[in-house]
Amino acid sequence: MANYILEDQIDRDNIDISYIARVDKYDMYYITFSLITGGTRTIRAFCEKNTFPPDLKSIEIEELERKYGRTSLIADFFVKRLIGKDSLLVKEKRDDFIYLGGNLFENKMLANRYMIQQNGKTGQDNFDEKLLSIKLKVQAIEANNTSINTNKKEGKTYVVGDIHGMYGSYLEVMKRLTPKDHLIILGDVIDRGAGGIQIIQDIMKRIQNKEKNPKITFMIGNHEMQFISTLSIMVNRNLNRRDLNTIISRNNAKTKYLYKGLTIKTIKDEKEKQKEIINLENMKRTFDTLDEAYRKLIKEKGLTEFELNIMRTWLNDNDGNKTIFDSFIGGRVNDVKEQDAILRFLNNSYVVLPKGINGKDYLFVHAMPPNDPKMIKHMKQSRERI
Repeated sequence: MANYILEDQIDRDNIDISYIARVDKYDMYYITFSLITGGTRTIRAFCEKNTFPPDLKSIEIEELERKYGRTSLIADFFVKRLIGKDSLLVKEKRDDFIYLGGNLFENKMLANRYMIQQNGKTGQDNFDEKLLSIKLKVQAIEANNTSINTNKKEGKTYVVGDIHGMYGSYLEVMKRLTPKDHLIILGDVIDRGAGGIQIIQDIMKRIQNKEKNPKITFMIGNHEMQFISTLSIMVNRNLNRRDLNTIISRNNAKTKYLYKGLTIKTIKDEKEKQKEIINLENMKRTFDTLDEAYRKLIKEKGLTEFELNIMRTWLNDNDGNKTIFDSFIGGRVNDVKEQDAILRFLNNSYVVLPKGINGKDYLFVHAMPPNDPKMIKHMKQSRERI
């Protein structure tokens, strides 16, 4: 669930709206709420281009408030839309990147998110389909606002990838860094080894305790993306721990059975071959039993072949089974709040990161850069255009 704020925690007289950039066809704003208890909360919000005034004190806002007879119309709109138990943060289960809509006040709707657009889809659907691309472009804009100075006085920048659950090795790396250093982690910290969730938990704690730790920039790899996808399928299909065991056990049994069938063909000794044929028959019976439970599960939960392939690739082929059960309460995770925090951390992490280091432009990515060379050029040069 999204980390929403209660309305009585907000200083309604101190809400700042800052126009940041045009991203695709959307205008992006930082909506910053000042908290009565101190501190701020900033949310990235998106509107259809040219449909929302960029300033709370603008002439457009004053005209709207006169027309509708309210003195804090827009401030109240953002409070109602973005915070509280009935807010978009809760409904969308996001902490950030909220689509507000367009066509301000058209048909008596304030920023209608569900108006049908030219392609026959709602504005919300079109935004969701472009969300990954939008995040990449936003990260490029924000990352290039600052450049890392890696001289000895300021510390050094280190890059590491594919830790894959090796918690001990990860700690050895961390021992060698100072609070002046910057560590960029290129993803795939989970799976294969047994300490993936433990590593994520440690990274999150170090990011919170900035004074005693190096700056850490975390990027997700394909293993983290598969983890997020599997969790989404579990929620949508109401899968539990027993269901996952059924899927994992059946897939493992199938792999072993098929492999045994191939190896028997290479055995020349007839007695040894007959012995292995008996073993193969036993494996076939085990597989058939597990496959029956597996197909029953598919039917009951309505699982698609696409969803099953996602889970098989991660849980079986990429050893995601070493991670998934640790992410459940009772594994390495203590409660729902911590479970949600881990998922939010991964969802808000970088996919592609352009950085200026010692006067040179670098593009950090786990596996493959964007296909479009123009996008890469934009990432490297956007600092100069802002």
